[in-house]
Amino acid sequence: MADCFSASEYHRNFGEIVHTSISQAIQHLTTHPKSDRIHKLLYWVCKGRWENVTAKLDRAPIEALLQELVQKASTLEILERRIHKAASALNKSETYTHIATVIVHSCTDYYASISTHVDPENGSEDLFGLLTNLALGDETTPATDIAVTDRFEI
Repeated sequence: MADCFSASEYHRNFGEIVHTSISQAIQHLTTHPKSDRIHKLLYWVCKGRWENVTAKLDRAPIEALLQELVQKASTLEILERRIHKAASALNKSETYTHIATVIVHSCTDYYASISTHVDPENGSEDLFGLLTNLALGDETTPATDIAVTDRFEI
């Protein structure tokens, strides 16, 4: 017989998996030997401008920038395309293309964890955004916005 669990249990477990995946990516990027370049590239991708001033970069930490980026990119392929395009536009494009690859690789587990639950290609963009916001701790997303059945079977 199939295992059943409630929608609230499903959301809690899903949120924990996604939160763990994004936390691991953030940890990897913030402790990476090239974290300064990672920070600048993420800032460039998210804000649309290059920043060298440490005080300004500090106001937008890697954690916030990565969360902003994954909320805008519903799939790993979109994230990869967006970040590599931004890296290729820079003066040190070879260096920053390598940094872009590090960022994409760090996000692989995050996107793998959501791809088993959401299919953005089949019109699940709204559900993707809601679940991502919930997993990232966005308390402004009302749980009532998520339309799911009461029970899931595995």
